Amino acid sequence: MTVSQGQTPSVRNVDGLAGATRVTHDPTGTVVWLSGEHDLATTSLLCDVLAFEFAAHDNDMIVDLSEVTFIDCSTVEVLAGGRRWTTEQQRRLSIRAPSRCARRLLDLCRLNEMVDTSSPEVDRPLRSFRSPPHDLTGSF
Repeated sequence: MTVSQGQTPSVRNVDGLAGATRVTHDPTGTVVWLSGEHDLATTSLLCDVLAFEFAAHDNDMIVDLSEVTFIDCSTVEVLAGGRRWTTEQQRRLSIRAPSRCARRLLDLCRLNEMVDTSSPEVDRPLRSFRSPPHDLTGSF
C-alpha cells in the first residue's frame, strides 16, 4: 500500500485502488472515498487501507461510494467485515452516498442498514426489484 500525503494534513491519497481514492478526516470521523471500479483485484488493498485507518484513528469510519462505477460482492464483503469488526470495537462503519450500482448490490445483499441515511448526500433507494415484463418460464 502506498499512502501519500495530500495538500492538507487531513487528506491522504491512496495509490493502487481503482480511480482517485482518498482518505479524509473530519469531525464526523474518517472518510474513505472510493471511486472507479472495485472488485476482487482491489479488495486486498481496500482491506489494508481500512485496517490502517482503524488502527491509526479511534473514531467512526464512513465509506463514500458516490463515485463508484462498478462494485462486486468481494468488495461488499470487505465492507461488511469491516462493519462487524467495528461493532466489536464499539465503533461504527457506515456507507455514505452509494452510487446507483453500489446501491443495487447493497440492496441485493440485504445490507441496506449499512447506508447512513442521515447524510444529505445519500441517494434515494432504488425501486424494489421487479420481475421481467414477460413470463420467461417454459420459454426454453
